[in-house]
Formats: sequence, structure tokens, C-alpha cells
Amino acid sequence: MQPKGKLIVINTTGQTIHDRHFASFCMQAETLKTMDQIDPILDGTSSGADQREVFEGRFEGELERLGSTGRTIDFWQEENLLSALGAAAVEEFELACAFIDANRRPPSHRPPRPVRRPPMSTATLRWRFERLRAVS
Repeated sequence: MQPKGKLIVINTTGQTIHDRHFASFCMQAETLKTMDQIDPILDGTSSGADQREVFEGRFEGELERLGSTGRTIDFWQEENLLSALGAAAVEEFELACAFIDANRRPPSHRPPRPVRRPPMSTATLRWRFERLRAVS
């Protein structure tokens, strides 16, 4: 039975923690540990120009891959690629690359295509990509 006014938390090591303040402390410690693991990765990031080139190459490759299948792009793929273009427009190239990566893995639940909007072609996506290149 849980003591009244107490919080029971099970941390990642499987230990049960009954004290609210101690549980908060443990969660903060685990967050800091995670951040310590992420910091070296972030320190090694490349320059903006390099990130942009990586994004452009990956987006081109994804358009080629989708164009070679000869089928209509699924709604979730279209949304991922449009999100990648949006992230690149605000110079968030790592996020843009993450959207491209997500495009290769189908979601566990595929959302239905909105009835009012026709499927987007790879040519339209390429045109938007070229416009983004021209603006930047």
C-alpha cells in the first residue's frame, strides 16, 4: 500500500523510491547523466555549411529513392519530407536529416490521407527543395 502523501517511483535500475524529493533528485541525476552522454556528440558537430551539404545530399537521395519506386508517396512520407524542408528553411539541418531518416521507417499507425488534398508528387517536392536552395 502506498503511504499517504508519498510518491512511489521506480527508477531505471528497478529500485522503488518512496520519497518525493529523493525521486526528483534521482530523475535529475539521470537527466544529467544523459546530458553528459550527449555533450560529446554535440561538441563534435560540424559547421552550418557542412550540415547543409549533408541535408541537401540526403534529401536528393530520398527524392531519387521515392521517384524510382514509381508509386504515389504515402501521406506520412510527404509530411516527413515537408517537415524536413521546413526545418531546413530555419537552418535546423540536423532536425531536417532526422525527418529524412524517419521517412525510411513506416510509422506504427499510418494516418489516413486527408480527402481534400491530392497526393504530392516527387516533382513538387523537388520544386520546393530547389526553391529552398535558391532562397538560401
